Amino acid sequence: MEEYKKCRYCGKRFVPHPAVPFQKYCSEPTCQKARKRAWQKEKLANDKDYKENQKRSQKRWFSENRGYWRSYRNRKPQYTRQNRVQQKKRNREKRISRIAKMDELTHECDCIRGDYKLIPLYKKKIAKMDELIVRIKPISRVSADDQQPSP
Repeated sequence: MEEYKKCRYCGKRFVPHPAVPFQKYCSEPTCQKARKRAWQKEKLANDKDYKENQKRSQKRWFSENRGYWRSYRNRKPQYTRQNRVQQKKRNREKRISRIAKMDELTHECDCIRGDYKLIPLYKKKIAKMDELIVRIKPISRVSADDQQPSP
């Protein structure tokens, strides 16, 4: 009786090759490419020697094929334009998500815009060095002692 397995990549059922009882990918070319990519990703993450060898190999290839990417872009102008648009989008998203401080809020504030007075709730020392618990109170009119000099 043949035992079927489910391919990790495409999800189709297949019969593993008798010599490979723990086979996880079917024999379709796209699934085999996915298997190789997964293996290589794992190998690069866990094998320092393999990673160094790949780096040296790439460096050598780039030094021997200096004009490759320029000629590739010249041959495929539509791809180049599309890639530039996508890269600008990725750069824009990266700038938006860049956080100056680990606990900074980056989403849009739904609060009502205006002037507020921050009133500390606790005068004791707080264990967390960058925490300040406050009550936010809207200012209907600003008194002279509440005003801060503008920078």
